[in-house]
Amino acid sequence: MAHRPTMHDVAASADVSQAVVSIVLSGSYAGRASETTAQRVRDAASELGYRPNLQAKSLKTGRTEIIGLVGDEVATSPFSGMMIKGAQDRAWQEHHTLMTVDTGGDDALERAAVETMLSHQVHGILYTAMFHREVKIPRAALDTRVVCLNARDVEGRAPSVVPDEVTGGYEATRALLDAGHTRIAMINIHSTIPAAVGRLEGYRRALSEAGLARDPALVRPGDGTHRSGVDAVEDLLALPSPPTAIFCGTDRTALG
Repeated sequence: MAHRPTMHDVAASADVSQAVVSIVLSGSYAGRASETTAQRVRDAASELGYRPNLQAKSLKTGRTEIIGLVGDEVATSPFSGMMIKGAQDRAWQEHHTLMTVDTGGDDALERAAVETMLSHQVHGILYTAMFHREVKIPRAALDTRVVCLNARDVEGRAPSVVPDEVTGGYEATRALLDAGHTRIAMINIHSTIPAAVGRLEGYRRALSEAGLARDPALVRPGDGTHRSGVDAVEDLLALPSPPTAIFCGTDRTALG
């Protein structure tokens, strides 16, 4: 087995102490080593193929440079790919790695995923959902930093990053109004989740601003699936005065 370069090897090659190598490679050398010395250390590390021992570092600091991402259906939702990439890109900017687990909505797998991440001493956990809804974060996840993404912690124990559903519903309806439509239907998703409530509010606001009366017959419930889109459209087109445009709550509904 080839000899794996150590920090001692880098220090010898750059003619500095191991302490200098440590502060340079950690990026905290400002005021403690010159830029010339820092570059010499970086060049030596590159030439030798030196890689930091992250396991040893985690034992020293009590944490790894890993951020966990746990989601219910993050691997199967078309939208979630962008969410994961955004998290990964931002983590990488801070020299962190993203560890992602898709639980498929399985509570046991979710608990196991959180425990595994905690055993790896992750820097924090992003708790995500396929669609904006209220969730109950596993208690174990609160043993580290945790942020909800596209979800709200029902008990308010963690901060959340969520979309502006009202504005989204408003702008979608506004686009149809600007195209000349006045009979605009909405096929919503689960009626009590934040995404459904907010988008319906935005839809109603846009119609009100346009001076159009609400027609309850044009708003249909759904479950976010292809089938609910098919069923709702069949009902809408059977109305005496059917809509000329439809705002759908999800991509899958729109495909239906």
